[in-house]
Amino acid sequence: MPPIRMLLPLLLVVPMLRATEVEESKVIHAKGLGTATYTATDAEKPFLQKASPKTFNPDEEMTKAVLEVRAGTYISWFGIVREISRIPESTKQRVVVESKYFSGLGDLHLQTVSINGAGDFDAICESPTYELIPLTLVRLYGRVIEHGAGNPAVAAEYIRVWPLGLFSFRDYGTDASAPKRRTGLHLGKLRIYSSRPAVPSYYTERLACSARELQREWWKKNQERLNNE
Repeated sequence: MPPIRMLLPLLLVVPMLRATEVEESKVIHAKGLGTATYTATDAEKPFLQKASPKTFNPDEEMTKAVLEVRAGTYISWFGIVREISRIPESTKQRVVVESKYFSGLGDLHLQTVSINGAGDFDAICESPTYELIPLTLVRLYGRVIEHGAGNPAVAAEYIRVWPLGLFSFRDYGTDASAPKRRTGLHLGKLRIYSSRPAVPSYYTERLACSARELQREWWKKNQERLNNE
């Protein structure tokens, strides 16, 4: 066995893999209905400070150009988790996210984003500290690492999650969602916003998914398949 003094230099050069930090938002017990600017959690604030202001969505920039940023840009994007798969021979996960525009404002008791978005992007997560579930809302922070012919990819450092019932949609921005994200929907016949979104009906009417996909029991039955993908 090599002496300890010979091992120390090797230990110093091996990079430490930092897990993607994931935080679940809690129910907000507001005294009434109203609008407010976004409030970051204490854990979220350091990541928010690193994000480029251009990655937020002022009205004139709510188009597909939101996702068209250079590799290396530190972003802060909202979206709906759609697919989760493990990257072979690694401790990473690839999470496909359906982007949603964000105006900077939300309700006092709910997080709100637009029903419209710029398309899909991939989040590369390193041993996430929380089990992400499809069809939840996330705000993701990290650096863009790819932007080729496929979805842009982001090395996720921090993800804030809103479970079903804690977020609602509004209608603004120019939609550039992938066609499959609108299949079977009839958004023109709906009032997009609700101050009290019912689970699962509110979400099944506004996202291309089924009621079964929104039920926890469905996830339990399919957990083994998801883990082996």
